[in-house]
Amino acid sequence: MAGLKFAEGDVVVMMDDDLQHSPYDIPALYHKVLDGYDVCYAAFKNRQHAQWKVIGSAFNDRVAQYLLKKPKGLYLSPFKAIKREIRNELLKYHGPHVYLDGLILTVTNHIAMVMVDHHARHDGEGAYGFRRSMSLWLKMATNFSIAPLRFASFIGMAFSVLGFLLAILFIVQKLANNQVPAGWTSLMVIVLIMGGIQLLALGAIGEYLGRVFLSINNRPQYVIAQTLNVDDMPDK
Repeated sequence: MAGLKFAEGDVVVMMDDDLQHSPYDIPALYHKVLDGYDVCYAAFKNRQHAQWKVIGSAFNDRVAQYLLKKPKGLYLSPFKAIKREIRNELLKYHGPHVYLDGLILTVTNHIAMVMVDHHARHDGEGAYGFRRSMSLWLKMATNFSIAPLRFASFIGMAFSVLGFLLAILFIVQKLANNQVPAGWTSLMVIVLIMGGIQLLALGAIGEYLGRVFLSINNRPQYVIAQTLNVDDMPDK
């Protein structure tokens, strides 16, 4: 984000500094943006990554399709070119946990992709080990979607309904069979009903928390790409 803040060009290119991304491929991304796209990602013909990273990337791709509504087939590469207008929108995010690809997908879906070569690392070791890669995945899963929270709410609602049904079943069983130990039915009914009420309440709280999260996450309601016959833009 610091680099984006000081970038001043009409097109901003982001890439790794270990020469796995070749500077000679920048014109391909640049010209794709000039063709009218807001963002152009580089997809790699022959990825020079460890096998666990390839598998993790495939899993991340599926999750991003569900949580971020990522277009199918789009590879979220660290090598990309973006328009200045998109850069300006990204800088409006002031949260502590930054996931650039998630921010990009919230402000535009006019995205292209070009195929380039992926080169062996020129020097040093990769900074993204397993722990840091997991941290990046958690940012994507929790910063831009309330789907995990909503999933937990649905699980709570399902168990609460199951609890109420079991309570009815135990009452019927008690009425039909006097050999049920004394106190067992009333205890189970109380536990299941109270547990169901608590889970329903937690689900409702989760929905409110999700809406608060989306409100404070600075997710834009709209993005203005171009104006016609407008002299002054409103402040708000």
